[in-house]
Amino acid sequence: MTILMASNLWKSIGGRNILKGVDLKLDKGDMYTLVGGNGVGKTTLVKCIVGLYKPDNGKVIINGVDVTETPPSKRGLGVVLQGTPLLPLKNVYEHISFPLVSEGNNTNHKELVVDIADKLGITNLLYKKITELSGGERQKVAIATALVRRPKILVLDEPFSNLDIEYRMMLYQLLLDLRSEGITIILVSHIIDDIIYISDKIGIMYDGKIIESGPPEELLKGASNYYTQLILREPFTSIIYIRNGYSPFFIDDGKLTNGHKYVAIINYKDIYVYRDAAGEGEIIDIISRDGDEIAIVRLRNGDIIYASVNRSVSKGDKVSIKKVSEFSLRRVD
Repeated sequence: MTILMASNLWKSIGGRNILKGVDLKLDKGDMYTLVGGNGVGKTTLVKCIVGLYKPDNGKVIINGVDVTETPPSKRGLGVVLQGTPLLPLKNVYEHISFPLVSEGNNTNHKELVVDIADKLGITNLLYKKITELSGGERQKVAIATALVRRPKILVLDEPFSNLDIEYRMMLYQLLLDLRSEGITIILVSHIIDDIIYISDKIGIMYDGKIIESGPPEELLKGASNYYTQLILREPFTSIIYIRNGYSPFFIDDGKLTNGHKYVAIINYKDIYVYRDAAGEGEIIDIISRDGDEIAIVRLRNGDIIYASVNRSVSKGDKVSIKKVSEFSLRRVD
């Protein structure tokens, strides 16, 4: 049964088309992940689905009802968006119970709040002040707040950021349990191994469109698009889009023609990071793969890249980036 459909969605921001006729159809219980480089339209699509953006053209339909003009609070979705601050409430308990209180839910709030806090392992935080929470704790509280009213559709934009691998594994299992109960889940994530582990379907976004979609095992075996093959078969490869001759870090500007659009395809082994208080990036996580330590770095312009760790660095460090070997740079317009 189709529970969510986006039909021919177009959205421009600042005079630039971000979405270019996106179509998406999800059934009850789907675990669907949007994958793609920075700036391809993933978050814009999610914001159109949840109602934070109104598309310039096209429709969003939930349970057979056109909700394109419906405000976010009336769409019945559980939502966690990347970078959205928590509400300035007294404590974690009040924050998690806020959706129940605001919609006039007369059920036992405490029972529901304690139940979801227990599932997420944050009962010890319930009476902690919001201002005292770490980044990872804030992420957990945001997820609990989205889940507390048991929505039929859950939308999670980069839900695994700021979480260590042990907690991510626990969250994976919770999401799989929710899926088995018929809850439809839309994910945006840059952690490719995670996506393949938990997703029923993957949608590859490029230049404002979903260019390929299907079960991960099918795409791994027979992806028809180059970018799909790159993203799924070369984990921890960064895809950085460069426009108008602007280079976000160490790419040789001499190779670029001003006014054209390029894509740099960079494996984590091509670059490394080192601690630098004046650096152009910040480490948001460090993970291990086949004996390598890999830093996930957010650049000043918001791009996320993967890099090898050359020196002793930690999560939260400001870093600079150095090139180890040549990487692919292609003109794409």
